Amino acid sequence: MYCERCNSEHSGEYGSGRFCSRACANTRVFTTETIIKKKKSAKNSNAVKLANELQKKLKILKQYQLILLINLKFHLIINSLQQTH
Repeated sequence: MYCERCNSEHSGEYGSGRFCSRACANTRVFTTETIIKKKKSAKNSNAVKLANELQKKLKILKQYQLILLINLKFHLIINSLQQTH
């Protein structure tokens, strides 16, 4: 007999004999259609929408933080130049 999942030859002692082991019997193979449906469903879920929104806000905060840091460095340089003159 041959395992339906890995095509290895086996004695047929596991379960009904279709698979060689529990690992092969418990492995799911998703079709392209199923994968597309899952992706579409996930994109529309509230959890994913919330996570995407939080990521956008975090990106904006990081950009703002960078602007503040550049501004601070600029002012420190200006102050040090003014003190030397």
